[in-house]
Amino acid sequence: MWTRHIRTEMQITEVRIRQTKKASVKAHAIICFDNCFLVRELKVIQGPAGLSVSFPVKKLSDGTQWDIAFPVNAETRNMIGRAVLAEYEKVVAGSGFSSARDKIISVTIPPSTGNERGGAAGSMMDYFLGG
Repeated sequence: MWTRHIRTEMQITEVRIRQTKKASVKAHAIICFDNCFLVRELKVIQGPAGLSVSFPVKKLSDGTQWDIAFPVNAETRNMIGRAVLAEYEKVVAGSGFSSARDKIISVTIPPSTGNERGGAAGSMMDYFLGG
């Protein structure tokens, strides 16, 4: 059961963007919350109304989709969308990549204090993704 009156302020502490060459899916994103929780497979989608962010889903054998990770309110959806699209815009503005590895952009917000897992040695994404 969801408890609506409990509110935890989460921060997006890292965003990574990887551009694609597809017409509708412009990029894939990975985000990290509070230096401790990663969500992969977000997508930057080009639709009729402009760019938007879609969240990870699993396609089931009957053709339906099961949401894997998603915001439960508009405020969180907007926070994630703004962060991912801002990093995507930075990637697009700095185009001229020479390889797929160069297309991965990482931003850490705020800098590591050294107290969290991964600490001064690197970000949480580097720890889990081997980057």
